[in-house]
Amino acid sequence: MFKAGAPGGEDGSKFGLDLRNDQTFTWKFDQGDRHEDFSGTYATEGSLLILQKQDGGSMVGHVTQAGEGKLT
Repeated sequence: MFKAGAPGGEDGSKFGLDLRNDQTFTWKFDQGDRHEDFSGTYATEGSLLILQKQDGGSMVGHVTQAGEGKLT
C-alpha cells in the first residue's frame, strides 16, 4: 500500500492507495472530519496511472517508479 500525507503535514491529510495484481485498487483519504474511500480498476500507460472508480469517474496521475514498490 502506498501512503502519503500533505507536505509538512500542515492540514493533517492522509492518503492511501492499494494497487493489487488483479488490476483493482482501493483509495482512502482522511482530513479532519472528511473521509473518502473508493475502489475500482486501474491501468497504466507510460507514466500515467489511471484509476477508474467502480461507481463512475476517474483519476489520472503521472507516476515514476522509484525502486521496488515505491512510486513518486
